[in-house]
Amino acid sequence: MRTAGILPALALALATVAPATIAPPAAAAPNPTPTPTASRTPPKSPDPTPTSRTGDEPGGTGAGNAPVDPSRYQNTDCRNQYAGPATSAGEPWAQSRLQLDRLTPFATGRGVTVAVVDTGVDFRNDQLTLARAPHAASFVQDEDTPIPPWRDCAPGGHGTLVAGIIAARELPGAGLRGVAPLADIMSVRVAPGPEQGSAAALADGIRYAADNGADVINVSVVTSTEYDPLGQAVHHALDKGVVVVTAAGNTGGNQGNAEQWPAEFAAEKGYEGLIVVGAVDEQGKVADFSTTSVPVSVVAPGTNLTSTAPKGNYQRGQQGTSFAAPFVSGLAALLVEKYHHRLTPVQVKRLIEDTADHPGLDLPDRSYGYGMVNPYEALTQLLPDAGTTRRPETGPAIAPLPTPAAADSTPRRVALGVGGGAVALTLLVLAGVAVARRGRARGWRPGPNTDADAAR
Repeated sequence: MRTAGILPALALALATVAPATIAPPAAAAPNPTPTPTASRTPPKSPDPTPTSRTGDEPGGTGAGNAPVDPSRYQNTDCRNQYAGPATSAGEPWAQSRLQLDRLTPFATGRGVTVAVVDTGVDFRNDQLTLARAPHAASFVQDEDTPIPPWRDCAPGGHGTLVAGIIAARELPGAGLRGVAPLADIMSVRVAPGPEQGSAAALADGIRYAADNGADVINVSVVTSTEYDPLGQAVHHALDKGVVVVTAAGNTGGNQGNAEQWPAEFAAEKGYEGLIVVGAVDEQGKVADFSTTSVPVSVVAPGTNLTSTAPKGNYQRGQQGTSFAAPFVSGLAALLVEKYHHRLTPVQVKRLIEDTADHPGLDLPDRSYGYGMVNPYEALTQLLPDAGTTRRPETGPAIAPLPTPAAADSTPRRVALGVGGGAVALTLLVLAGVAVARRGRARGWRPGPNTDADAAR
């Protein structure tokens, strides 16, 4: 019997967190079938579709639970949750590195719904208020007074941080903007906080999002043990043409590099469209906490990040693959909009991988996958033919200039998809390099990764 403890994919940097476990019911293995190639018209039903029940266990905690009845939402706020400590987002390095200001002429995420399957999203933050999509739901079944999915009681607001990276609206004077600043966010609450929740709830949340109009599903909550209903839920979403992006996990470095799910499903037949995201620091080096034992598709900024906080303001100094994944989910939303909802998950994944800034390594690399995600190249690249063979180019490494003074102070200590360890943060500055057609032609190359090399 497989256990179903959830470890949200945030930062294991500061502490090793053992997942809470429950005993799920036995379930049949996923039935992999090829990801469909037909175009998808997203469902826009006025009423949410209940999750069909596939199994129970005492207490109603087995996979297949319907969402919490909204009439039970009484507690409209969280204990010990305050507005973010930072009143300014500053100029986030990841935003500059990914050149988000160049993306608006090509796509903004308008008309695309991204489900954040997480700890809830607090839409009281001004940069998220207009991003709220219908059909929010909670699958946290064991609360006496259930918290609604439009609140986020995790320390610092895990789901709210993820949502801001994806779709924070541009406001005058706000330095922060989301990758897809006009996308809508469907909040699907599956865990109340770090080291809490169950894989059954995660599976239910993913299936629910796929059935209720999500175009992209961001999963920054992961489990340390394979669980069949979770694989079935991911497969169900991919089969429906929904793009699923998951954090790789934060078990790298001295955490033992244990496999994490849903990421590990990407190695199996039928999950070819599942996008797995690792984390890099400001120098382009894979963060020491980023799990490399799973099939990494691409990497994205995952250290010293800034995003929206519950109630208002910002959290700074965040790290983890939890916060790398939403950069890719935001890009997926832009591609869904640009191609009018016609791309399959496999096509979206391939376009993101092919246009990444490829490291000078054999691809896919165990740590970097196909390299650093490059939104501008993905939006301006011609869609590759399905039958073409990849011949990624590589080039010389780009030497970073001297680093500025160290930024913000306080890394988060949560066990969702946040990264771990005290990471020395430096700013990557691209200079003296001719602009070429592709990110790989620009010669981006990661810094040395001794831990990963030693592990090979």
